[in-house]
Amino acid sequence: MKGVLTMDDAAPPAFDLPLATRLLPGAVSAFAALLAVAHGEGFLRGSGALVTLLHLQASLLALGAAAAAAVAHARLSRWEARVAPQSAQARVRAGLLRDLWHMAAIGLVGPLALAVVVGWQSGDAQPLPGTLAVLGASLCASFCAVHSWQGRARRWLLPLAVAVLLCLLAAPGAVAAVSSDGRLALLTLALTAAAVWRFVLAPQALAARALALPFPKLPPWWRRTWAHRSWELVRYQQPYQTLTGRAVRPPKVNVLLMGLAWLPQFLAQAQHLGWLGWGQAYSAEYAAAGYGVWMLFIVAFAGAYLVAPTLHWRHRLAPGGLTPRRWARRLVWGSMLGYAAAVSLGIALSVLANRLASRPLHADAWPLAMGDVLLASSFAVWQRGRYEGQATGLACVMGFGLAAFAVLALLPLLGVTPQRGAVWLLVELVLTVWLALSAIRAWAARDLNALA
Repeated sequence: MKGVLTMDDAAPPAFDLPLATRLLPGAVSAFAALLAVAHGEGFLRGSGALVTLLHLQASLLALGAAAAAAVAHARLSRWEARVAPQSAQARVRAGLLRDLWHMAAIGLVGPLALAVVVGWQSGDAQPLPGTLAVLGASLCASFCAVHSWQGRARRWLLPLAVAVLLCLLAAPGAVAAVSSDGRLALLTLALTAAAVWRFVLAPQALAARALALPFPKLPPWWRRTWAHRSWELVRYQQPYQTLTGRAVRPPKVNVLLMGLAWLPQFLAQAQHLGWLGWGQAYSAEYAAAGYGVWMLFIVAFAGAYLVAPTLHWRHRLAPGGLTPRRWARRLVWGSMLGYAAAVSLGIALSVLANRLASRPLHADAWPLAMGDVLLASSFAVWQRGRYEGQATGLACVMGFGLAAFAVLALLPLLGVTPQRGAVWLLVELVLTVWLALSAIRAWAARDLNALA
């Protein structure tokens, strides 16, 4: 009906919800299910794998909750500004609860299965409530923090929720303590259930109570600099067709929050990331699956945003300005180096944070970690320049992770033990250069006027 605003038209979302709330938690949940099978067959024992996965899944559920909260706030604000009927706000609220429910179901099924098997092996039922407590608390705390910032919850809730997130995601022993202490887990579950009812499920939970707090802005002197005005984070993609045939612009991904999802892993899980080090042999069970998940996450993050020079007509038409190939070259290399710098910062923080704990993540892991990041980011930039459809891009991301898993799983069958070293790095660099050159050709062939 013309002239009537629908929920889908209200305030385009600022996040890629399927990626943040479906794909990333689902990948970790599937890997946890594989580990549950390994524990059940007797290949693995102990709760170390469970604690590691809880760190990662808690970060991703916190990211997804923040994404869902931001989208709901944007849509609710649009309805409230138009003094819309209460039924429209109820539809927005129902969509938010549906997204949260789907994300929780997808993210919990794998870790819960692993917790059940680990508890059965040890004869202890504590891992099950501990798993529920860690994942539920991270999801609820992130949601409450975002809504308190947006003025839809009391202001005192913001520092409390942020403190809970920092304790769970950045404190090295917090997840292990909650998952192994039954009384602490039950207390966390009780507080989480009360917070979910009070700030999520209650009829007036999402009502606007105050003005949203402002987001920090760059100072004027930095906004005027050439570097800031000439480079930007972009997401070039054509509109896609919905099932009803309507063209929809693809939502953007908040690259800052996506990057922050990695930081707790480097700070709190450094002792579990030693398999990235130089000379590490991937001969253990399910090591190939772990490397496949690692590469899947890198390529998913790298494909979220690109770093490119602005496409203003003055930059392209001025003497000596940007030709299509020069612009494509800067986009490809700028995006790859940007993500490499971000992961380098995370590894450096990890080494500094664990300096007094014998540095379990050694500095010699940096060269091969950079090889992984450059290879995955070059593939992400290539597929973004070569294929425009979201379904095709998602298939390429999943295919890249599966290819990394398949290569490492097939090499032992051929009598070769995969080992991270000079040969590994050389192969990655060769593939990176080939993919980067292919990406430059693909982006140079695009219509710059349409992209601008």
